[in-house]
Amino acid sequence: MAVVDLNKLEEIHEPPVAGSTDAVDLDLSAYLREVEIDLRIEHLEGLRQDRREREKYADKIFNLVTRWLYGIMALIILCSLDRAVPCFHLSDTVILAIIGGTTVTVLGLFAIVAKYLFPKK
Repeated sequence: MAVVDLNKLEEIHEPPVAGSTDAVDLDLSAYLREVEIDLRIEHLEGLRQDRREREKYADKIFNLVTRWLYGIMALIILCSLDRAVPCFHLSDTVILAIIGGTTVTVLGLFAIVAKYLFPKK
Protein backbone atom coordinates (compact mmCIF):
# COMPACT_ATOMS: atom_id res chain seq x y z
CA MET A 1 0.00 0.00 0.00
CA ALA A 2 1.29 3.45 -0.97
CA VAL A 3 1.84 6.14 1.58
CA VAL A 4 0.25 9.51 0.71
CA ASP A 5 1.93 12.67 1.89
CA LEU A 6 -0.77 15.05 3.14
CA ASN A 7 1.35 18.14 2.41
CA LYS A 8 1.33 17.33 -1.31
CA LEU A 9 -2.46 17.09 -1.37
CA GLU A 10 -2.64 20.86 -0.94
CA GLU A 11 -0.55 21.33 -4.09
CA ILE A 12 -2.92 19.34 -6.28
CA HIS A 13 -5.10 21.60 -8.34
CA GLU A 14 -8.45 20.76 -9.76
CA PRO A 15 -8.84 20.99 -13.54
CA PRO A 16 -10.22 24.36 -14.58
CA VAL A 17 -13.97 24.56 -14.79
CA ALA A 18 -15.66 26.68 -17.42
CA GLY A 19 -16.21 30.10 -15.97
CA SER A 20 -13.41 29.82 -13.41
CA THR A 21 -10.44 32.17 -13.36
CA ASP A 22 -8.07 29.34 -14.38
CA ALA A 23 -10.12 28.78 -17.55
CA VAL A 24 -10.02 32.52 -18.24
CA ASP A 25 -6.23 32.49 -17.77
CA LEU A 26 -5.93 29.59 -20.23
CA ASP A 27 -8.17 31.38 -22.76
CA LEU A 28 -6.18 34.59 -22.33
CA SER A 29 -2.83 32.88 -22.80
CA ALA A 30 -4.13 31.09 -25.91
CA TYR A 31 -5.41 34.41 -27.24
CA LEU A 32 -2.07 36.10 -26.54
CA ARG A 33 -0.24 33.29 -28.37
CA GLU A 34 -2.53 33.77 -31.37
CA VAL A 35 -1.94 37.52 -31.32
CA GLU A 36 1.82 36.98 -31.14
CA ILE A 37 1.69 34.55 -34.07
CA ASP A 38 -0.42 37.02 -36.07
CA LEU A 39 2.07 39.80 -35.33
CA ARG A 40 4.98 37.64 -36.44
CA ILE A 41 3.17 36.67 -39.64
CA GLU A 42 2.38 40.33 -40.35
CA HIS A 43 6.01 41.29 -39.69
CA LEU A 44 7.23 38.63 -42.13
CA GLU A 45 4.72 39.75 -44.76
CA GLY A 46 5.94 43.32 -44.30
CA LEU A 47 9.54 42.23 -44.80
CA ARG A 48 8.58 40.33 -47.95
CA GLN A 49 6.72 43.35 -49.30
CA ASP A 50 9.70 45.59 -48.52
CA ARG A 51 11.98 43.22 -50.44
CA ARG A 52 9.66 43.20 -53.45
CA GLU A 53 9.38 47.00 -53.43
CA ARG A 54 13.14 47.38 -53.09
CA GLU A 55 13.71 45.13 -56.09
CA LYS A 56 11.10 46.99 -58.14
CA TYR A 57 12.34 50.49 -57.32
CA ALA A 58 15.98 49.52 -57.53
CA ASP A 59 15.34 48.40 -61.11
CA LYS A 60 13.44 51.60 -61.89
CA ILE A 61 16.09 53.91 -60.49
CA PHE A 62 18.82 51.94 -62.25
CA ASN A 63 16.95 52.27 -65.57
CA LEU A 64 16.47 56.01 -65.00
CA VAL A 65 20.15 56.60 -64.30
CA THR A 66 21.23 54.41 -67.21
CA ARG A 67 18.94 56.21 -69.65
CA TRP A 68 20.07 59.56 -68.33
CA LEU A 69 23.72 58.68 -68.86
CA TYR A 70 22.96 57.46 -72.39
CA GLY A 71 21.13 60.74 -73.07
CA ILE A 72 24.08 62.78 -71.82
CA MET A 73 26.42 60.68 -73.97
CA ALA A 74 24.19 61.28 -77.03
CA LEU A 75 24.15 65.03 -76.29
CA ILE A 76 27.94 65.11 -76.07
CA ILE A 77 28.23 63.21 -79.35
CA LEU A 78 25.77 65.57 -81.07
CA CYS A 79 27.66 68.60 -79.75
CA SER A 80 30.94 67.20 -81.01
CA LEU A 81 29.40 66.74 -84.47
CA ASP A 82 28.14 70.33 -84.76
CA ARG A 83 30.07 70.80 -88.01
CA ALA A 84 28.48 67.64 -89.48
CA VAL A 85 25.02 68.55 -88.14
CA PRO A 86 24.86 72.33 -88.51
CA CYS A 87 21.25 72.63 -87.34
CA PHE A 88 22.17 71.42 -83.84
CA HIS A 89 24.32 73.82 -81.90
CA LEU A 90 24.49 74.55 -78.18
CA SER A 91 26.74 77.04 -76.51
CA ASP A 92 29.32 75.84 -74.02
CA THR A 93 27.42 77.40 -71.14
CA VAL A 94 24.23 75.51 -72.02
CA ILE A 95 26.10 72.23 -72.40
CA LEU A 96 27.79 72.66 -69.01
CA ALA A 97 24.48 73.57 -67.37
CA ILE A 98 22.71 70.54 -68.83
CA ILE A 99 25.46 68.08 -68.10
CA GLY A 100 26.51 69.42 -64.72
CA GLY A 101 23.27 70.47 -63.09
CA THR A 102 20.99 67.72 -64.16
CA THR A 103 23.56 64.97 -63.73
CA VAL A 104 24.13 66.05 -60.13
CA THR A 105 20.36 66.06 -59.63
CA VAL A 106 19.90 62.56 -61.04
CA LEU A 107 22.83 61.14 -59.09
CA GLY A 108 21.55 62.83 -55.92
CA LEU A 109 18.13 61.31 -56.54
CA PHE A 110 19.78 57.93 -57.02
CA ALA A 111 21.70 58.30 -53.74
CA ILE A 112 18.59 59.34 -51.79
CA VAL A 113 16.46 56.52 -53.17
CA ALA A 114 19.22 53.94 -52.69
CA LYS A 115 19.72 55.08 -49.09
CA TYR A 116 15.97 54.78 -48.48
CA LEU A 117 15.64 51.40 -50.18
CA PHE A 118 18.68 49.88 -48.52
CA PRO A 119 18.90 51.33 -45.00
CA LYS A 120 21.75 50.38 -42.69
CA LYS A 121 20.69 47.95 -40.00
